[in-house]
Amino acid sequence: MIYYKQVKSAFIIKLLGQKDTIAMTIWPFIITRDATISAETLRHEKVHLKQQLRGWLIGFYIKYFYYQWKYGYKNNPYEIEARNKTSL
Repeated sequence: MIYYKQVKSAFIIKLLGQKDTIAMTIWPFIITRDATISAETLRHEKVHLKQQLRGWLIGFYIKYFYYQWKYGYKNNPYEIEARNKTSL
């Protein structure tokens, strides 16, 4: 069981996300553009919570943004892991 708090904030999504971002995770919050998200999106974001804990939070963010810069969103290893674990 992992603790999280879901927060709706279109402003934060617009400020930090890409134009098609539905949700993002900044431990311990899952920030969403809309009040509700699909179960699949929630599972995807929960994978990111686990990644953040596994990566000691700051280390996760450094690596995430490095991977984002180097590989782009779709090929970011953290995103690939979250998509793979969500589709099970």
